[in-house]
Amino acid sequence: MIFDDDGLVGTSQLFTCPSMLFALLFQFLMLSLRNSICEVIAKLVSRRYADLLDWYADVEERLSFEEYEDPDQTFTIQ
Repeated sequence: MIFDDDGLVGTSQLFTCPSMLFALLFQFLMLSLRNSICEVIAKLVSRRYADLLDWYADVEERLSFEEYEDPDQTFTIQ
């Protein structure tokens, strides 16, 4: 919504107003904290799914780098 105005008043206010910058930083830090807490709880509470979560993270990491690799190669995930 701040990019919707023609004069970009909202954008300039975002970068010049300390309270808006601190609010944005606070939201980013809280979301990072929430993700970290959820990951720790998922590994502690449901220990039987922790290995599966690590396996999915490994698969996602391999697939994210797949577009930069040779398209003719094949690999298996065990």
